[in-house]
Amino acid sequence: IAGLEPAGLYVGSWSEWCADPKHEIATGEEE
Repeated sequence: IAGLEPAGLYVGSWSEWCADPKHEIATGEEE
């Protein structure tokens, strides 16, 4: 996809991915 390798497909929705606590999510500027 878009020439980027390796690429993966996440079967769940974006909200499902975000709800999983093992995925880190940036919420603002890093200090």
